[in-house]
Amino acid sequence: IEQSLARAAVAGPVLDVGCGVALLLRMVRERSGRAVYGLDFSLEAATVAGQHHGVPVQVGDLTQAPYRPGTFAMVSLFHVLEHVP
Repeated sequence: IEQSLARAAVAGPVLDVGCGVALLLRMVRERSGRAVYGLDFSLEAATVAGQHHGVPVQVGDLTQAPYRPGTFAMVSLFHVLEHVP
């Protein structure tokens, strides 16, 4: 992740789709200083992410995400694609 962030052409925010409780995003924020956002199906995970890790997480899926194209410098989907039919 750190190498990908270093190579990113734009130093903007990071979105993690299927972020769960946002542990990865918290580490990205701590190590890079970037703004981080999450997207997950689980309301419970989104609540934990916000309350315990200070990461804003929207509940939903990528097809209906409330973000405009070009909003993020990097989008990650760790452990997501293998669940997509």
